[in-house]
Order: sequence, then structure tokens, then C-alpha cells
Amino acid sequence: MYDQIRTRQDNGVCSVSVLSTSPDCFKDADHAKMAKMNIAVSKKTKDLSSYFMNNIGQWCVVGIPDIQWAKSLFPELSEEEAFEKLENAIFEVSRVDEEHDPVETWEKHDATLVENAKKMNAYAFDSLHFTSELGTDITVGLVKNHIWAGGNGATPEGVVFDILSNDLLWSKHSKIWHLYVYSCHV
Repeated sequence: MYDQIRTRQDNGVCSVSVLSTSPDCFKDADHAKMAKMNIAVSKKTKDLSSYFMNNIGQWCVVGIPDIQWAKSLFPELSEEEAFEKLENAIFEVSRVDEEHDPVETWEKHDATLVENAKKMNAYAFDSLHFTSELGTDITVGLVKNHIWAGGNGATPEGVVFDILSNDLLWSKHSKIWHLYVYSCHV
């Protein structure tokens, strides 16, 4: 496996991952074994991860809805209604509709993400503090000189990819966490 990945990267491979995983697919799995496997794979392929993590290679992850996923979100609906509702929700967050040009819509969205990242960087926060009426109280420390990033990915050559992003990313400090979390089902 390692040699195949290395050869593909040496040849400039692009990656499209299509996922349609049931939210409950690993509920009966041995999570300790899964964690050990993930750690072992990460250690073995650590030198390969920079290819996509540093945007040297183009990549995209696509989630495809299925009935199990839809029913986990909308259990009160029939399978057909739940699937349609999930499909419509995906189209909505992806900004796909019949009234607007999807390329223009995503270019505007990308510009907003880039601008928001610039604003967040200008704040130079030491930490983020989240609270709720239920009693949630979380303080997350941020690494010194952290950088907020958002918007499309681009290769070193300037090839734009990963256009369907809603992310504004940041780095948390692994040792500065103070939290009390409360949850409710809506």
C-alpha cells in the first residue's frame, strides 16, 4: 500500500474520496483496535501526509447520502421522505439551487471565508470561550501565532481545488482546555 501511494504521489495524483458511511457502521467495532490501527497507519504513512495536507496534490471529499444516514437524522419520516430531506439539506449547504449560478455563488462564498480568516487573524486571540444557556462553558487555548485559514485550496502552482468548503480552520493548544459541556436534543 505504501509503495502504491508513494508512486501515485510521485506521478502527481489527484484524490477524490467518495464516502457514504452509515453513522452507526462502527457501533459494534472494537474501538481500541480501530485506534491502534489508525495510529499504526498514521505512523507508517506520516511522510506521505504532507502531499495532501500541504496542498501539493489536489483532493476533495464527497459525502453521498444514504437511507441509514437520512433515517438517523430524520427518524420520524419515511425512508423516502428522510432521504429527500437529507438530499435537500446537502444541496442547501452546498449552495446548489436552480436560481443561482453555482460557480458564482461559490466564488462569493470563498471570498467571504478568506475575508473572515483575515479578520480572525487580526484579533490574535489567546483563547476562545463558548457558553450556552444550558451551562456549557468551554475555554479553548490557541497556539501562539496561530493562523486562521479558510476558502479554496490551491496547489503551489496555483491550481484551485476543494471548492465546496464551509470551513474556517484554526489550531487549538493541546494543553489549554477548560470545559463543562451540556447537551440537549432539539
